Amino acid sequence: MDVTDFVLFHTDPLRKPVDLKCWDYDFNEMMCNWSLAVEYHNPGDINTTCEYYNASNDETSVQSTTGSFWEQCPNMVNTSCRWDPLSYPAPISTIDVRVTVRNTRRNVSEVIYQTFNKFDIVEPGPVTELKGYWKPLQNRCVELQWKPSSPTRSYVFIVTYR
Repeated sequence: MDVTDFVLFHTDPLRKPVDLKCWDYDFNEMMCNWSLAVEYHNPGDINTTCEYYNASNDETSVQSTTGSFWEQCPNMVNTSCRWDPLSYPAPISTIDVRVTVRNTRRNVSEVIYQTFNKFDIVEPGPVTELKGYWKPLQNRCVELQWKPSSPTRSYVFIVTYR
């Protein structure tokens, strides 16, 4: 038997993605990112997808054309997905996100799945028109007034002073 009779295929062991994190900016944009658990030797064989599901709105969700309530993340790259204001998911309190890493040569995949409460991951936008009023009748008191960047959302503000 000649050495040329053997073909060696090297395939990477597939690993689940890790460190899935999402954050929401002012209920207007959202970003999720994750890490691939290993650096794959044949990255051309690796396909990554990110999907989201409206977990708090099952009865009113619109089924996609594929027959699933899961939708592909827009603006996706290998380790992140971003929703801009035009693609931002409907106003919901929770969002389920799943990331799938698939070895296309071996047709195997690994999935990470996580539910995020959007109120826990939101980062409010900056306040505008901040004004301070001295209250002389109430010793050492100042009244602060401002407008939030999103007038349709309720926020709790914590004011720290020294």
